[in-house]
This record gives sequence, C-alpha cells and structure tokens, in this order.
Amino acid sequence: MKFEQISFTASTVRAILSYIDPVGGPQIAADNDELAKPLINKLKDCLYEKNGSASVTLIFTTEDFDSGLHDQFKKVTKNISRIFKQISKD
Repeated sequence: MKFEQISFTASTVRAILSYIDPVGGPQIAADNDELAKPLINKLKDCLYEKNGSASVTLIFTTEDFDSGLHDQFKKVTKNISRIFKQISKD
C-alpha cells in the first residue's frame, strides 16, 4: 500500500490552487489536465475553510498513486518551485 502525508500551511495550498485553478483561466495540471479537477478537489478537501498559517494535511493513498494524481501534484509543485527560483535569481 502506498501512502504519503504532506503537512503545510493553508496559504501554501491556496497558492498551489491559484496555479492550477486560476480565476478566469483554464484548470491545469502538470502534463495531464484531465487530472486537474480531481487534484483541485483533493486540495480543497484538505483545506476545509482554513486560511493563512493554519496547518493542513494532504494525504495521498494507493488510489492517488495509481491514478497519477500524486505524480501530477509533485510535477505541479516542481513547476511552481521553478517559477519562484527564476524570480528570485540575482
């Protein structure tokens, strides 16, 4: 059984959601946009109504690994990381 638990702040989750579900824009994932909606739902589910520095936990199960959802999450966060690294270059 595969399982991963990731804890971070609600604001981090909201930043990821802004990337994959932008206001007025298309919903995207990394390289399989068919998984954008399930990824959005998973992220929203872990948020409940939390904001800011409130702690949230995102849980990936075997089903998420098998469907490719976990892979899309990792790729999306890697893409976001690259964006911020590029912005922060001297």
